[in-house]
Amino acid sequence: MKTINIVMECRHCKRIINNIGSLAAHEMCCIKNPNRIKHKSGPGAGAQKGYIPWNKGLTKQTDIRVKKSAEIFHNNYINGEYLKPLGIARTEEKEKERRKKISILTNIRYKNGWLPKAGRCKKIKYTSPTAGDILVDGSWELLVAKYLDSIKVNWFRNKTRFCYKNLNGEDSFYTPDFFVKNWDVYIEVKGYETDLDRCKWSQFPYKIEIWKKEKINKIKNILLS
Repeated sequence: MKTINIVMECRHCKRIINNIGSLAAHEMCCIKNPNRIKHKSGPGAGAQKGYIPWNKGLTKQTDIRVKKSAEIFHNNYINGEYLKPLGIARTEEKEKERRKKISILTNIRYKNGWLPKAGRCKKIKYTSPTAGDILVDGSWELLVAKYLDSIKVNWFRNKTRFCYKNLNGEDSFYTPDFFVKNWDVYIEVKGYETDLDRCKWSQFPYKIEIWKKEKINKIKNILLS
């Protein structure tokens, strides 16, 4: 798997940082940032593991401090502003511009073979005689990979992203799980189906099969027999 490092520098101190998230966090607290706001450390700052934060279990209905914070955030949100951790407001236009830049950088990383670590399921390493060394998301995808090997079809872990219009009419990307060359079909392993899933599938330009719990259970029984 190929990855790339995108080298950037802090606008204030010119420090070189190769991660966009780290860069944003650094710039907000950079000592040379004129808009840097110092915050007093809370009573739990630096506390040992197991420390219970002051607001644990509190809600707007039970604590005036939580209610006040929620009202401040809500007012800034409906006024088209988004508060940064250091209290520096940015307009909706600037927020869209920031997201566009992140999207461009992310697309570059995808083209170079990068796979995100995010997701509900644990990443599992699997070595396939056909697909090679891959990562699958959770036990269901692992079963599917083993099943495809057992029936000796030509398949691979799909990394191609397909553009579609999401529920808000905006461009988004969808990456099916597997592609089987023998069948000329993409396979999506899916547990709970949502409106967004159906939106993706309805616009998908190629043949795709959705393998749900019933199919996975059949595969499991076949592999155990």
